This record gives sequence, structure tokens and C-alpha cells, in this order.
Amino acid sequence: MRDGKTEYFFKLNMTGLRDRVFGPYDSRSAAVDGFDTVLMGGARRFCEMLNTGRGNESKSNNGLEHIALPHESHAGSDAVNG
Repeated sequence: MRDGKTEYFFKLNMTGLRDRVFGPYDSRSAAVDGFDTVLMGGARRFCEMLNTGRGNESKSNNGLEHIALPHESHAGSDAVNG
């Protein structure tokens, strides 16, 4: 607690890496939004890695299935609202 106010954190555990604690956030919804930002960033980078072409192949046509990510403005809206 800082100045008597509740603070929120989230902890991220990824195999092969140390646990990371993010925060403090002033509200639970801000912590959820922060988590969504980290999660979507990781998912986006993972998809980019999968979609990277090999050799001279096009990045958009490498034979792998492409994963559509939700639009950033909608990320986490379900988690916060419902």
C-alpha cells in the first residue's frame, strides 16, 4: 500500500525465464489492461517469429497457418467487463 491506497500487481511466469512482477497499478482494471498488453505483445512476437520467411520466401506466404489477433482497442475488454 502506498499512502493507504491498494495497489495491484501481476506476476508472469515463463518457462526458462525468471518470474516477473509488473506493477504497481492503481486499479484492478489497469492491472488487467497491463497484463493484456504484455500478453498481446508476446503473442504478436511469437506469431511474427512463426510467420518469418525462410531464405528468400515471402514473409506472408511461408506455408504456415497465420493466427489472427484481436484488434488492440478490444484486447482485454471481456476480461474487464465480464
